[in-house]
Amino acid sequence: MKIVFLGVGGWISRPKLGFTSIAVLGRYGGLLLDAGEGVYHAMDRCGVDINAIDTVFLSHRHGDHVLGIPTLVQLARYQHRRLRIVGSRDVIESVRALLSAVGVNEYEKHVDFIEVGHGDKISVGGYVLRFAEVRHTVPSLAVRVEYEGRCVVYSSDTTFTEALIPLSYGCDLLIHEVSGYSDDARLYGHSTLYNAVEVAYRARVKRLAIVHFYIDTPPLRVEVLRSLAEEGVELIVPYPCYSIELE
Repeated sequence: MKIVFLGVGGWISRPKLGFTSIAVLGRYGGLLLDAGEGVYHAMDRCGVDINAIDTVFLSHRHGDHVLGIPTLVQLARYQHRRLRIVGSRDVIESVRALLSAVGVNEYEKHVDFIEVGHGDKISVGGYVLRFAEVRHTVPSLAVRVEYEGRCVVYSSDTTFTEALIPLSYGCDLLIHEVSGYSDDARLYGHSTLYNAVEVAYRARVKRLAIVHFYIDTPPLRVEVLRSLAEEGVELIVPYPCYSIELE
């Protein structure tokens, strides 16, 4: 299973970071975890074949996570194929409104909407997806992706929540959002780097990748690196197009 970070920033982060979106690629196809503005351009730049993506998980309805969807739906129509969009009822209703707002709601016939919620488990394209509700300013779901004995968890946008620990337990990779070090992050439904580290070591994951930086990539403090090293967790600070092979 290959993980490609198409973008790692938030809504108003530095443009070089892109919007947080991750491609998960297996032998016979792949899926996207969130699809913010410019995701099609990001896939092309990062060498991810659009034809390999037939499923998109949308964690919540904020624009930096869904505004790339109309283009992906247009491409599905052009290529005469179907696109699965997986998300909560709140997400699906918002995507339908978005497609209508930009004048392509008639292309819904090329989309299979799959509604999911906390505790659900589904199988799509050889992947098993499990979901947990997390804590943000709008309804938000984290997802665990399992494929051929490997697993990756994507936190979505969230403050610290215990729900991520059982969802992530024992995984090869936890992708967790961070907005720096200030506790003020929770006022806006976001996590600090300390929160991400706590989830990583309590869930006993092998690797922690941090994304959704507020404005720019946060500096790494010695105490963060030390605590992760003591727990045997590898820290990854990805940049757009960075990839990881989970073997």
